[in-house]
Amino acid sequence: MSSLSKKVFSDNLVVMTGEVILRVFYFAFFIVYVRLLSPFELSVLPIFAMIAAVVATVSNLGLPVSVVREVPRLIDDDREIALSLIQSSTALSVLVALFFSILAYVLAPIIAGVVLKSWESAYIIQWMSVGFFLYAVDVALSYNMRALSQFHGLTVKNTVLGISERLLGIAFYLIWGIKGLVMGFNVSLILGVSLSLYFLRGVLFKRVKKHSRTNLVKFSFPYYIEGFLTFLQGQADQVIVATFFSPLVLAKYYVAKRLSDSVELFKESLDQTLTPALSKLSNLGKSGMEDGLRKAVTIISFFAVPLCLLASSCSYAFLFLAGKGSYLDATGIAVLLCVSAVFLFFIVPVTRCIFVLAKPVEKLKLTAVQSICFVGFLILFVSALDIVGAALGRLAYVSLSLVYALFVLKRIIRVRLDLGTIGKSILASLAMALFVASAQLVYFSIYLVPVYILGGCILWIFTSLVLLKKSEIQTIVSVLPKSKTILGFVSRFGN
Repeated sequence: MSSLSKKVFSDNLVVMTGEVILRVFYFAFFIVYVRLLSPFELSVLPIFAMIAAVVATVSNLGLPVSVVREVPRLIDDDREIALSLIQSSTALSVLVALFFSILAYVLAPIIAGVVLKSWESAYIIQWMSVGFFLYAVDVALSYNMRALSQFHGLTVKNTVLGISERLLGIAFYLIWGIKGLVMGFNVSLILGVSLSLYFLRGVLFKRVKKHSRTNLVKFSFPYYIEGFLTFLQGQADQVIVATFFSPLVLAKYYVAKRLSDSVELFKESLDQTLTPALSKLSNLGKSGMEDGLRKAVTIISFFAVPLCLLASSCSYAFLFLAGKGSYLDATGIAVLLCVSAVFLFFIVPVTRCIFVLAKPVEKLKLTAVQSICFVGFLILFVSALDIVGAALGRLAYVSLSLVYALFVLKRIIRVRLDLGTIGKSILASLAMALFVASAQLVYFSIYLVPVYILGGCILWIFTSLVLLKKSEIQTIVSVLPKSKTILGFVSRFGN
Protein backbone atom coordinates (compact mmCIF):
# COMPACT_ATOMS: atom_id res chain seq x y z
CA MET A 1 0.00 0.00 0.00
CA SER A 2 2.88 2.34 0.73
CA SER A 3 4.22 2.26 -2.83
CA LEU A 4 0.74 2.75 -4.23
CA SER A 5 0.15 5.68 -1.87
CA LYS A 6 3.36 7.29 -3.10
CA LYS A 7 2.28 6.72 -6.70
CA VAL A 8 -1.11 8.34 -6.05
CA PHE A 9 0.48 11.25 -4.17
CA SER A 10 3.13 11.71 -6.84
CA ASP A 11 0.55 11.68 -9.64
CA ASN A 12 -1.61 14.03 -7.60
CA LEU A 13 1.34 16.43 -7.21
CA VAL A 14 1.79 16.45 -10.99
CA VAL A 15 -1.86 17.30 -11.59
CA MET A 16 -1.97 19.68 -8.62
CA THR A 17 1.14 21.56 -9.77
CA GLY A 18 -0.62 22.37 -13.00
CA GLU A 19 -3.73 23.36 -11.07
CA VAL A 20 -1.74 25.71 -8.80
CA ILE A 21 -0.31 27.46 -11.84
CA LEU A 22 -3.76 27.72 -13.34
CA ARG A 23 -5.35 28.95 -10.08
CA VAL A 24 -2.89 31.86 -9.84
CA PHE A 25 -3.40 32.71 -13.50
CA TYR A 26 -7.18 32.29 -13.26
CA PHE A 27 -7.42 34.58 -10.28
CA ALA A 28 -5.59 37.37 -12.08
CA PHE A 29 -7.95 37.10 -15.04
CA PHE A 30 -10.95 36.66 -12.78
CA ILE A 31 -10.24 40.11 -11.38
CA VAL A 32 -10.09 41.41 -14.96
CA TYR A 33 -13.42 39.72 -15.76
CA VAL A 34 -15.18 41.13 -12.70
CA ARG A 35 -13.93 44.66 -13.32
CA LEU A 36 -14.26 44.64 -17.12
CA LEU A 37 -17.57 42.85 -17.69
CA SER A 38 -21.00 44.09 -16.71
CA PRO A 39 -23.00 41.81 -14.36
CA PHE A 40 -25.04 40.57 -17.35
CA GLU A 41 -21.89 39.77 -19.34
CA LEU A 42 -20.33 38.15 -16.27
CA SER A 43 -23.34 35.84 -15.98
CA VAL A 44 -22.47 34.45 -19.41
CA LEU A 45 -19.46 32.65 -17.87
CA PRO A 46 -21.40 30.35 -15.51
CA ILE A 47 -24.12 29.87 -18.13
CA PHE A 48 -21.54 28.69 -20.69
CA ALA A 49 -20.03 26.28 -18.17
CA MET A 50 -23.44 25.05 -17.02
CA ILE A 51 -24.90 24.29 -20.46
CA ALA A 52 -21.60 22.80 -21.70
CA ALA A 53 -21.71 20.44 -18.72
CA VAL A 54 -25.29 19.50 -19.62
CA VAL A 55 -24.32 18.67 -23.22
CA ALA A 56 -21.30 16.66 -22.06
CA THR A 57 -23.47 14.75 -19.59
CA VAL A 58 -26.27 13.83 -21.99
CA SER A 59 -23.87 12.90 -24.79
CA ASN A 60 -21.30 10.69 -23.08
CA LEU A 61 -23.76 7.81 -22.40
CA GLY A 62 -21.76 6.96 -19.27
CA LEU A 63 -18.98 5.60 -21.48
CA PRO A 64 -16.03 7.67 -20.15
CA VAL A 65 -16.79 6.51 -16.60
CA SER A 66 -16.74 2.89 -17.76
CA VAL A 67 -13.37 3.53 -19.38
CA VAL A 68 -11.89 4.86 -16.12
CA ARG A 69 -13.30 1.90 -14.21
CA GLU A 70 -12.25 -0.90 -16.58
CA VAL A 71 -9.16 0.22 -18.52
CA PRO A 72 -6.68 0.45 -15.57
CA ARG A 73 -7.18 -3.24 -14.73
CA LEU A 74 -7.31 -4.36 -18.36
CA ILE A 75 -4.40 -2.43 -19.84
CA ASP A 76 -1.68 -4.73 -18.49
CA ASP A 77 -3.40 -8.07 -19.14
CA ASP A 78 -5.28 -7.43 -22.39
CA ARG A 79 -4.14 -4.19 -23.98
CA GLU A 80 -6.10 -4.70 -27.21
CA ILE A 81 -9.44 -4.98 -25.42
CA ALA A 82 -8.59 -1.89 -23.36
CA LEU A 83 -7.75 0.14 -26.48
CA SER A 84 -10.87 -1.13 -28.24
CA LEU A 85 -12.95 0.00 -25.27
CA ILE A 86 -11.40 3.49 -25.45
CA GLN A 87 -11.89 3.85 -29.20
CA SER A 88 -15.50 2.65 -29.26
CA SER A 89 -16.58 4.78 -26.31
CA THR A 90 -14.88 7.91 -27.70
CA ALA A 91 -16.48 7.53 -31.14
CA LEU A 92 -19.97 7.15 -29.68
CA SER A 93 -19.53 10.09 -27.31
CA VAL A 94 -18.37 12.39 -30.11
CA LEU A 95 -21.30 11.52 -32.40
CA VAL A 96 -23.92 12.06 -29.70
CA ALA A 97 -22.23 15.31 -28.61
CA LEU A 98 -22.50 16.62 -32.16
CA PHE A 99 -26.24 15.90 -32.20
CA PHE A 100 -26.98 17.69 -28.91
CA SER A 101 -24.79 20.66 -29.82
CA ILE A 102 -26.78 21.13 -33.03
CA LEU A 103 -29.96 20.82 -30.98
CA ALA A 104 -28.71 23.57 -28.64
CA TYR A 105 -28.09 25.80 -31.68
CA VAL A 106 -31.65 25.26 -32.91
CA LEU A 107 -33.19 25.87 -29.48
CA ALA A 108 -30.99 28.89 -28.76
CA PRO A 109 -33.89 31.41 -28.48
CA ILE A 110 -35.66 29.28 -25.87
CA ILE A 111 -32.48 28.67 -23.88
CA ALA A 112 -31.61 32.39 -23.95
CA GLY A 113 -35.10 33.26 -22.72
CA VAL A 114 -34.72 30.95 -19.70
CA VAL A 115 -31.15 31.63 -18.53
CA LEU A 116 -30.43 35.10 -19.93
CA LYS A 117 -34.02 36.35 -19.63
CA SER A 118 -33.64 37.76 -23.14
CA TRP A 119 -34.75 36.11 -26.41
CA GLU A 120 -32.68 38.67 -28.30
CA SER A 121 -29.53 37.13 -26.81
CA ALA A 122 -30.03 33.87 -28.73
CA TYR A 123 -26.95 34.63 -30.84
CA ILE A 124 -24.80 34.20 -27.71
CA ILE A 125 -26.13 30.66 -27.19
CA GLN A 126 -25.61 29.89 -30.89
CA TRP A 127 -21.94 30.82 -30.66
CA MET A 128 -21.73 28.80 -27.46
CA SER A 129 -23.09 25.68 -29.17
CA VAL A 130 -19.74 25.21 -30.94
CA GLY A 131 -18.03 25.26 -27.56
CA PHE A 132 -20.58 22.79 -26.17
CA PHE A 133 -19.47 20.19 -28.72
CA LEU A 134 -15.77 20.88 -28.18
CA TYR A 135 -16.15 20.73 -24.41
CA ALA A 136 -17.93 17.35 -24.57
CA VAL A 137 -15.15 15.96 -26.78
CA ASP A 138 -12.51 17.37 -24.45
CA VAL A 139 -14.17 15.69 -21.45
CA ALA A 140 -14.25 12.30 -23.20
CA LEU A 141 -10.58 12.55 -24.18
CA SER A 142 -9.59 13.67 -20.68
CA TYR A 143 -11.25 10.57 -19.21
CA ASN A 144 -9.19 8.45 -21.59
CA MET A 145 -5.98 10.10 -20.39
CA ARG A 146 -7.01 9.53 -16.78
CA ALA A 147 -7.70 5.85 -17.44
CA LEU A 148 -4.24 5.48 -18.99
CA SER A 149 -2.61 7.48 -16.15
CA GLN A 150 -1.28 10.04 -18.64
CA PHE A 151 -1.28 12.72 -15.96
CA HIS A 152 1.68 14.67 -17.35
CA GLY A 153 -0.08 15.04 -20.69
CA LEU A 154 -3.35 15.85 -18.98
CA THR A 155 -1.67 18.57 -16.94
CA VAL A 156 -0.07 20.11 -20.04
CA LYS A 157 -3.38 20.05 -21.88
CA ASN A 158 -5.34 21.58 -18.99
CA THR A 159 -2.71 24.28 -18.51
CA VAL A 160 -2.70 25.29 -22.19
CA LEU A 161 -6.49 25.18 -22.32
CA GLY A 162 -6.95 27.24 -19.17
CA ILE A 163 -4.41 29.92 -20.05
CA SER A 164 -5.49 30.28 -23.69
CA GLU A 165 -9.16 30.43 -22.63
CA ARG A 166 -8.51 33.51 -20.50
CA LEU A 167 -6.10 35.24 -22.87
CA LEU A 168 -8.18 34.71 -26.00
CA GLY A 169 -11.44 35.41 -24.18
CA ILE A 170 -10.30 38.86 -23.05
CA ALA A 171 -8.54 39.67 -26.33
CA PHE A 172 -11.56 38.75 -28.46
CA TYR A 173 -13.92 40.52 -26.05
CA LEU A 174 -12.05 43.77 -26.54
CA ILE A 175 -12.50 43.37 -30.31
CA TRP A 176 -15.99 41.85 -30.70
CA GLY A 177 -17.65 42.26 -27.31
CA ILE A 178 -19.51 39.42 -25.61
CA LYS A 179 -19.54 37.39 -28.85
CA GLY A 180 -15.76 37.60 -28.93
CA LEU A 181 -15.57 36.30 -25.35
CA VAL A 182 -17.40 33.13 -26.39
CA MET A 183 -15.29 32.85 -29.56
CA GLY A 184 -12.15 32.93 -27.40
CA PHE A 185 -13.47 30.04 -25.34
CA ASN A 186 -14.19 28.06 -28.51
CA VAL A 187 -10.73 28.58 -29.98
CA SER A 188 -9.07 27.56 -26.70
CA LEU A 189 -11.15 24.37 -26.64
CA ILE A 190 -9.90 23.57 -30.14
CA LEU A 191 -6.35 23.85 -28.79
CA GLY A 192 -7.21 21.58 -25.85
CA VAL A 193 -8.81 18.91 -28.02
CA SER A 194 -5.87 19.02 -30.43
CA LEU A 195 -3.39 18.45 -27.59
CA SER A 196 -5.47 15.55 -26.23
CA LEU A 197 -5.52 13.91 -29.66
CA TYR A 198 -1.76 14.31 -29.85
CA PHE A 199 -1.16 12.62 -26.50
CA LEU A 200 -3.64 9.84 -27.35
CA ARG A 201 -2.47 9.33 -30.93
CA GLY A 202 -1.00 5.92 -30.15
CA VAL A 203 -4.29 4.80 -28.62
CA LEU A 204 -7.10 6.33 -30.65
CA PHE A 205 -5.62 5.71 -34.10
CA LYS A 206 -4.23 2.23 -33.59
CA ARG A 207 -6.09 -0.51 -35.49
CA VAL A 208 -7.71 -2.90 -33.02
CA LYS A 209 -10.73 -5.18 -33.01
CA LYS A 210 -13.92 -3.18 -32.50
CA HIS A 211 -15.66 -3.47 -29.15
CA SER A 212 -19.35 -4.40 -29.04
CA ARG A 213 -20.98 -1.00 -28.80
CA THR A 214 -24.34 -2.46 -27.77
CA ASN A 215 -22.83 -4.30 -24.82
CA LEU A 216 -20.75 -1.26 -23.98
CA VAL A 217 -23.80 1.02 -23.82
CA LYS A 218 -25.72 -1.53 -21.72
CA PHE A 219 -22.87 -1.79 -19.23
CA SER A 220 -22.46 2.00 -19.08
CA PHE A 221 -26.16 2.86 -18.82
CA PRO A 222 -26.22 3.07 -14.98
CA TYR A 223 -23.25 5.45 -15.18
CA TYR A 224 -25.16 7.45 -17.80
CA ILE A 225 -28.10 7.95 -15.47
CA GLU A 226 -25.65 8.69 -12.67
CA GLY A 227 -24.05 11.35 -14.84
CA PHE A 228 -27.25 13.40 -14.79
CA LEU A 229 -27.42 13.05 -11.03
CA THR A 230 -23.75 13.99 -10.67
CA PHE A 231 -24.43 17.07 -12.79
CA LEU A 232 -27.13 18.06 -10.31
CA GLN A 233 -24.65 17.63 -7.45
CA GLY A 234 -22.19 19.99 -9.12
CA GLN A 235 -24.43 22.49 -10.86
CA ALA A 236 -27.91 22.38 -9.27
CA ASP A 237 -27.26 25.48 -7.15
CA GLN A 238 -26.27 27.56 -10.19
CA VAL A 239 -29.16 26.10 -12.23
CA ILE A 240 -31.68 27.13 -9.56
CA VAL A 241 -30.09 30.56 -9.12
CA ALA A 242 -30.05 31.10 -12.91
CA THR A 243 -33.68 29.98 -13.23
CA PHE A 244 -35.28 31.81 -10.30
CA PHE A 245 -33.10 34.91 -10.04
CA SER A 246 -31.88 37.59 -12.41
CA PRO A 247 -28.51 37.47 -14.20
CA LEU A 248 -27.33 40.11 -11.70
CA VAL A 249 -27.93 37.75 -8.76
CA LEU A 250 -26.34 34.88 -10.68
CA ALA A 251 -23.26 37.04 -11.23
CA LYS A 252 -22.99 37.69 -7.47
CA TYR A 253 -23.31 33.99 -6.65
CA TYR A 254 -20.81 33.17 -9.39
CA VAL A 255 -18.24 35.57 -7.95
CA ALA A 256 -18.76 34.21 -4.42
CA LYS A 257 -18.36 30.63 -5.65
CA ARG A 258 -15.07 31.26 -7.47
CA LEU A 259 -13.01 30.84 -4.31
CA SER A 260 -14.53 27.48 -3.35
CA ASP A 261 -14.40 26.34 -6.98
CA SER A 262 -10.67 27.01 -7.03
CA VAL A 263 -10.26 24.90 -3.91
CA GLU A 264 -12.51 22.14 -5.26
CA LEU A 265 -10.36 21.80 -8.38
CA PHE A 266 -7.73 20.27 -6.11
CA LYS A 267 -10.43 17.74 -5.25
CA GLU A 268 -10.80 17.00 -8.94
CA SER A 269 -7.06 16.35 -9.23
CA LEU A 270 -7.34 13.96 -6.28
CA ASP A 271 -10.26 12.19 -7.94
CA GLN A 272 -8.38 11.86 -11.22
CA THR A 273 -5.41 10.11 -9.61
CA LEU A 274 -7.19 8.14 -6.87
CA THR A 275 -9.74 6.32 -9.04
CA PRO A 276 -7.27 4.41 -11.29
CA ALA A 277 -5.17 3.54 -8.22
CA LEU A 278 -8.16 2.12 -6.34
CA SER A 279 -9.16 0.17 -9.42
CA LYS A 280 -5.77 -1.57 -9.36
CA LEU A 281 -5.88 -1.90 -5.55
CA SER A 282 -9.15 -3.84 -5.81
CA ASN A 283 -7.09 -6.80 -7.04
CA LEU A 284 -5.74 -7.13 -3.47
CA GLY A 285 -9.20 -7.78 -2.06
CA LYS A 286 -11.25 -6.01 0.58
CA SER A 287 -8.43 -5.84 3.13
CA GLY A 288 -6.31 -3.82 0.72
CA MET A 289 -9.19 -1.44 0.06
CA GLU A 290 -9.87 -1.03 3.78
CA ASP A 291 -6.26 -0.07 4.47
CA GLY A 292 -6.16 2.16 1.41
CA LEU A 293 -9.32 4.02 2.45
CA ARG A 294 -8.08 4.56 6.01
CA LYS A 295 -4.76 5.98 4.89
CA ALA A 296 -6.32 8.07 2.08
CA VAL A 297 -8.81 9.75 4.42
CA THR A 298 -6.09 10.49 6.98
CA ILE A 299 -3.78 12.00 4.38
CA ILE A 300 -6.60 14.04 2.86
CA SER A 301 -7.50 15.52 6.24
CA PHE A 302 -4.06 17.15 6.50
CA PHE A 303 -4.22 18.73 3.06
CA ALA A 304 -7.91 19.42 2.41
CA VAL A 305 -9.12 20.67 5.80
CA PRO A 306 -6.48 23.43 6.24
CA LEU A 307 -6.82 24.43 2.58
CA CYS A 308 -10.61 24.83 2.75
CA LEU A 309 -10.72 26.57 6.13
CA LEU A 310 -7.91 28.93 5.16
CA ALA A 311 -9.85 29.82 2.00
CA SER A 312 -13.00 30.49 4.05
CA SER A 313 -11.08 32.84 6.35
CA CYS A 314 -9.89 34.80 3.29
CA SER A 315 -13.35 35.18 1.70
CA TYR A 316 -13.71 38.88 2.52
CA ALA A 317 -10.23 39.67 1.18
CA PHE A 318 -10.93 37.64 -1.96
CA LEU A 319 -14.15 39.51 -2.74
CA PHE A 320 -12.53 42.85 -1.90
CA LEU A 321 -9.67 42.18 -4.28
CA ALA A 322 -11.83 40.69 -7.01
CA GLY A 323 -14.54 43.29 -7.31
CA LYS A 324 -13.37 46.56 -5.73
CA GLY A 325 -15.93 46.07 -2.97
CA SER A 326 -18.87 45.52 -5.34
CA TYR A 327 -19.56 41.97 -4.12
CA LEU A 328 -18.62 42.19 -0.42
CA ASP A 329 -22.21 41.39 0.59
CA ALA A 330 -21.58 37.85 -0.72
CA THR A 331 -18.90 37.15 1.93
CA GLY A 332 -21.18 34.86 3.93
CA ILE A 333 -21.98 32.84 0.81
CA ALA A 334 -18.28 32.44 0.02
CA VAL A 335 -17.51 31.25 3.58
CA LEU A 336 -20.28 28.64 3.54
CA LEU A 337 -19.20 27.30 0.15
CA CYS A 338 -15.57 26.94 1.27
CA VAL A 339 -16.63 25.04 4.40
CA SER A 340 -18.76 22.77 2.20
CA ALA A 341 -15.64 21.89 0.23
CA VAL A 342 -14.17 20.14 3.30
CA PHE A 343 -16.87 17.47 3.14
CA LEU A 344 -16.47 17.14 -0.63
CA PHE A 345 -12.82 16.15 -0.21
CA PHE A 346 -13.74 13.40 2.25
CA ILE A 347 -16.51 12.14 -0.02
CA VAL A 348 -14.02 11.41 -2.83
CA PRO A 349 -12.24 8.32 -1.39
CA VAL A 350 -15.49 6.93 0.06
CA THR A 351 -17.47 7.15 -3.17
CA ARG A 352 -14.49 5.98 -5.25
CA CYS A 353 -14.29 2.80 -3.15
CA ILE A 354 -18.00 2.22 -3.73
CA PHE A 355 -17.47 2.91 -7.43
CA VAL A 356 -14.72 0.28 -7.71
CA LEU A 357 -16.20 -2.41 -5.46
CA ALA A 358 -19.96 -2.20 -5.98
CA LYS A 359 -22.08 -2.93 -9.02
CA PRO A 360 -22.91 0.10 -11.18
CA VAL A 361 -26.54 0.02 -10.05
CA GLU A 362 -25.49 0.29 -6.38
CA LYS A 363 -23.41 3.39 -7.10
CA LEU A 364 -26.38 4.75 -9.04
CA LYS A 365 -28.66 4.35 -6.01
CA LEU A 366 -26.19 6.28 -3.85
CA THR A 367 -25.90 9.14 -6.34
CA ALA A 368 -29.70 9.24 -6.80
CA VAL A 369 -30.34 9.70 -3.09
CA GLN A 370 -27.60 12.34 -2.82
CA SER A 371 -28.86 14.32 -5.82
CA ILE A 372 -32.51 14.27 -4.81
CA CYS A 373 -31.57 15.48 -1.34
CA PHE A 374 -29.41 18.23 -2.84
CA VAL A 375 -32.20 19.62 -5.00
CA GLY A 376 -34.64 19.34 -2.10
CA PHE A 377 -32.33 21.20 0.27
CA LEU A 378 -31.71 23.91 -2.32
CA ILE A 379 -35.37 24.56 -3.00
CA LEU A 380 -36.18 24.54 0.73
CA PHE A 381 -33.37 26.88 1.77
CA VAL A 382 -33.63 29.23 -1.23
CA SER A 383 -37.37 29.70 -0.73
CA ALA A 384 -36.77 30.54 2.93
CA LEU A 385 -33.47 32.45 2.85
CA ASP A 386 -33.15 33.79 -0.71
CA ILE A 387 -29.70 33.58 -2.33
CA VAL A 388 -27.88 32.67 0.92
CA GLY A 389 -30.07 29.58 1.03
CA ALA A 390 -28.25 28.17 -2.00
CA ALA A 391 -24.99 28.07 -0.03
CA LEU A 392 -26.66 26.72 3.14
CA GLY A 393 -28.45 24.06 1.11
CA ARG A 394 -25.15 22.98 -0.40
CA LEU A 395 -23.53 22.74 3.05
CA ALA A 396 -26.41 20.64 4.42
CA TYR A 397 -26.29 18.37 1.39
CA VAL A 398 -22.53 17.64 1.42
CA SER A 399 -22.41 16.93 5.17
CA LEU A 400 -25.33 14.49 5.11
CA SER A 401 -24.10 13.02 1.81
CA LEU A 402 -20.80 12.03 3.45
CA VAL A 403 -22.66 10.31 6.30
CA TYR A 404 -24.86 8.37 3.89
CA ALA A 405 -21.91 7.37 1.67
CA LEU A 406 -20.10 5.95 4.72
CA PHE A 407 -23.25 4.02 5.64
CA VAL A 408 -23.38 2.48 2.15
CA LEU A 409 -19.68 1.62 2.15
CA LYS A 410 -19.94 -0.11 5.53
CA ARG A 411 -22.19 -2.70 3.91
CA ILE A 412 -19.35 -3.57 1.50
CA ILE A 413 -16.15 -3.35 3.57
CA ARG A 414 -15.12 -2.51 7.12
CA VAL A 415 -14.63 1.23 7.46
CA ARG A 416 -11.87 1.98 9.97
CA LEU A 417 -10.93 5.65 10.10
CA ASP A 418 -8.32 7.37 12.28
CA LEU A 419 -10.89 9.73 13.79
CA GLY A 420 -8.47 10.97 16.46
CA THR A 421 -5.90 12.01 13.87
CA ILE A 422 -8.54 13.62 11.68
CA GLY A 423 -9.86 15.54 14.70
CA LYS A 424 -6.39 16.90 15.40
CA SER A 425 -6.14 18.12 11.81
CA ILE A 426 -9.50 19.89 12.12
CA LEU A 427 -8.47 21.50 15.43
CA ALA A 428 -5.17 22.80 14.04
CA SER A 429 -6.90 24.08 10.91
CA LEU A 430 -9.59 25.88 12.94
CA ALA A 431 -6.89 27.62 14.96
CA MET A 432 -5.26 28.82 11.76
CA ALA A 433 -8.52 30.00 10.20
CA LEU A 434 -9.64 31.84 13.34
CA PHE A 435 -6.28 33.60 13.55
CA VAL A 436 -6.44 34.80 9.94
CA ALA A 437 -10.09 35.90 10.21
CA SER A 438 -9.56 37.65 13.57
CA ALA A 439 -6.54 39.55 12.29
CA GLN A 440 -8.62 40.91 9.42
CA LEU A 441 -11.40 41.93 11.81
CA VAL A 442 -8.96 43.81 14.02
CA TYR A 443 -7.27 45.62 11.14
CA PHE A 444 -8.06 44.96 7.50
CA SER A 445 -5.57 45.86 4.81
CA ILE A 446 -5.35 43.91 1.60
CA TYR A 447 -1.58 44.31 1.73
CA LEU A 448 -1.39 42.70 5.18
CA VAL A 449 -3.54 39.66 4.34
CA PRO A 450 -0.51 37.66 3.05
CA VAL A 451 1.19 38.35 6.40
CA TYR A 452 -1.89 37.11 8.26
CA ILE A 453 -1.95 33.99 6.08
CA LEU A 454 1.73 33.31 6.76
CA GLY A 455 1.14 33.67 10.48
CA GLY A 456 -1.83 31.34 10.30
CA CYS A 457 0.17 28.71 8.44
CA ILE A 458 2.97 28.86 11.01
CA LEU A 459 0.37 28.44 13.77
CA TRP A 460 -1.08 25.43 11.91
CA ILE A 461 2.34 23.78 11.62
CA PHE A 462 3.22 24.20 15.29
CA THR A 463 -0.25 23.18 16.47
CA SER A 464 -0.11 20.05 14.31
CA LEU A 465 3.34 19.11 15.63
CA VAL A 466 2.17 19.54 19.23
CA LEU A 467 -1.00 17.50 18.75
CA LEU A 468 0.26 14.68 16.52
CA LYS A 469 2.02 11.53 17.67
CA LYS A 470 5.19 10.34 15.95
CA SER A 471 3.33 7.44 14.29
CA GLU A 472 0.73 9.85 12.89
CA ILE A 473 3.42 12.08 11.42
CA GLN A 474 5.06 9.03 9.85
CA THR A 475 1.76 8.09 8.20
CA ILE A 476 1.67 11.46 6.47
CA VAL A 477 5.38 11.48 5.61
CA SER A 478 5.22 7.92 4.19
CA VAL A 479 3.42 9.04 1.02
CA LEU A 480 5.70 11.95 0.18
CA PRO A 481 7.79 11.45 -3.00
CA LYS A 482 11.05 12.15 -1.20
CA SER A 483 13.27 12.52 -4.22
CA LYS A 484 11.06 15.02 -6.01
CA THR A 485 9.68 17.57 -3.59
CA ILE A 486 10.69 20.08 -0.98
CA LEU A 487 8.35 18.23 1.36
CA GLY A 488 10.49 15.16 0.79
CA PHE A 489 13.53 17.07 2.05
CA VAL A 490 11.55 18.11 5.12
CA SER A 491 10.55 14.48 5.74
CA ARG A 492 14.16 13.30 5.56
CA PHE A 493 15.18 16.10 7.90
CA GLY A 494 12.41 15.08 10.31
CA ASN A 495 13.44 11.45 10.27
